Formats: sequence, C-alpha cells, structure tokens
Amino acid sequence: MSQVTWIGLDELKRFLSSLPIDIVAEATPIVMAAAERHRAEVLPQYAVGTKPKRDRLDKKLREDVEINTYSGDKMAVRVAVINYSKHAGWYEFGTAARHTKPGWNRGAMPARPIWVRSAERHRRIMWDELVALAERFGFTTTGTP
Repeated sequence: MSQVTWIGLDELKRFLSSLPIDIVAEATPIVMAAAERHRAEVLPQYAVGTKPKRDRLDKKLREDVEINTYSGDKMAVRVAVINYSKHAGWYEFGTAARHTKPGWNRGAMPARPIWVRSAERHRRIMWDELVALAERFGFTTTGTP
C-alpha cells in the first residue's frame, strides 16, 4: 500500500494530477458534475430585468456562461466555468457611482455576489469527492486541504 503526505491544497492538486489514467477517468465525471452544479446554481440567480435594456443585459449574463474543458493531458482533468459577459464583473462586484460627461449621476450598481460563493462551495464538494476517490484507490488521507 502506498502512502502520500501533503500539506495544503497545492500539494493535493500536484498529487492528484500525477495519478494513473484510470483514476483520471473516474475523476472526470466528478469534476464535470461540479462544474455543471455551479453553472446550474448561478444561472437562475441572474435577475430578469423589467426594462428592455436591462433585460438584454441580464439575458446576456445567463447566455454567456460556458463550461470549458481543457484536453491534451491524459493525467489531469481541467474544467473552467466562465461567464464571458462583459457585465459579469459588474454584477458580481458592483460599480462605483457612474457619471455622464456633463456630470449627471447614473448611480452605482450594487454588488450581487453569487458567482464566487457558488464556485467556492462546489469546488469544496468536488475536492471532498476527489479525496474520497483517492482513498478508494488505496491512498490514505489525513487533515484538511
């Protein structure tokens, strides 16, 4: 039986990326499921506007969320959930007060932090499932990443 020791999440990532291909094959659905859960959680939280211009922006926020998979490495599973909308950062983090060139106040957009919280939650679930996978393959894990 093999024994591996690591301290911290970076060490765990390096360890998991060096496992054999059969473990990667079992890890792929875990990673993809986490990405799908994250996407499914954030999409309905984007507001539906009541004004035509606002509705176009909100629709764009929902339409531009994509799951990208990165291949080329048989020893790793890499997936990213990305919102390509140029307004995604504004929605998540808000804006400062905005003004027109003549100085008219257009107000600030309040932050609606949904993306980061959801990503952190689903990433934590994914890592717990990956640790359980490593243990099923005979590795012993202790502590928290």
